[in-house]
Amino acid sequence: RVAVDEESAFVLLLAVSTEVLPCFFANGTVSSNNTNAEISLLRQILQCTVPAVVRRFDAVGFPIELITTEWIKTIMMDDFPKSTVFHVWDVMFSERGHNTLDVLLFVMVAFFQQLEPSILATTSVNDCVRLVKDAAFTAYDSASLVQAALLQRKRFAPRALATLRVVG
Repeated sequence: RVAVDEESAFVLLLAVSTEVLPCFFANGTVSSNNTNAEISLLRQILQCTVPAVVRRFDAVGFPIELITTEWIKTIMMDDFPKSTVFHVWDVMFSERGHNTLDVLLFVMVAFFQQLEPSILATTSVNDCVRLVKDAAFTAYDSASLVQAALLQRKRFAPRALATLRVVG
């Protein structure tokens, strides 16, 4: 249920910023260093899981930061259908004790993986942007997206992800 009054909304915002995504909020602002580190990690995971997509993005000059920075900073709120966002959030919130951001990263991995055939057919950065944005706006099948994300995450041990975060 969405918060209906200011106090409830503030409590939710506080919980997200201090418990779910504490690495992104310092002194009330979003930390761009941590965002950049997570995008670097995302790129490494994509390189391991869908290398052809990364090669296509590089070939057409599509920087994944162009879209994924906003997805991380808004926890996908702006581009994906609200029903999909809330499903992803449910999974993130249920991951207490784990790095909740991993869920978000692997949802992005699963999203790009599902788009792989279409991405490989693009010929320009504009094609990529349009394809990814349009697909995000119409990504209503949150169950398959989350299921694919959780399957992908199982391929990476938490220690391996932590190492990639440090090295990246």
